[in-house]
Amino acid sequence: MEKPTYTQINNNFIKNMNLYTGSEVKIFLAISRKTIGWHKETDKISYSQLCKMTGLSRRILKLSIEKLVNDKWIMQSGNSKSGYCYDLNFSNAIEKTAIAETATELGQKLPQNDAKLGQKLPPQKKVKIKKKETKIKYRSNVFLTEKEHDKLLNEYGESQVEEMFDKISNYKGSVDKKYKSDYRAILLWVVESTGVEPIKNNYGMCEAEKKFFEKQRGQNAAS
Repeated sequence: MEKPTYTQINNNFIKNMNLYTGSEVKIFLAISRKTIGWHKETDKISYSQLCKMTGLSRRILKLSIEKLVNDKWIMQSGNSKSGYCYDLNFSNAIEKTAIAETATELGQKLPQNDAKLGQKLPPQKKVKIKKKETKIKYRSNVFLTEKEHDKLLNEYGESQVEEMFDKISNYKGSVDKKYKSDYRAILLWVVESTGVEPIKNNYGMCEAEKKFFEKQRGQNAAS
């Protein structure tokens, strides 16, 4: 197996590669190979050579070259009769980095189709970041969100909630225990350990029972 050789590729083009189609990237790589890859500043490259290297049609080849010339990544001289010469344009390196940053800031849409394939790429899914609720300190080592605290108050009342906080705080302090969720720990074992009971409303029902019957009444009304 022969030892591989390498071609230097402009880092600024790689940074901005997401702004271009696969066809345009292929053309830039092919011209880089034929010029700087052979230690040349410029090279006369026919369309047939570039088509063979990239697998692109002449129509797509022409459109891709025009795009790279307009964006000043490559320079093209000559004509279709005598042939075209190509060289890389290194004077535009700083400007191209600014283009990528500006496109990101302005929310500019990137190309959504490859000219060769003529197919639209699937739209990028927006990832929703769930906002993490802030936990409040109710003891030196007991933390709950405001929503979790309100649920306990509605279900067990203030005095019983304070009793449960004391219970879990003393236990965590004595054995140096940490919970991912103090609220879950309270529901799983502190309630039973302290023997607290859900508070009753005017109808003699605790909050859980009240919600159950309200749900049942809603279903019956709907049917």
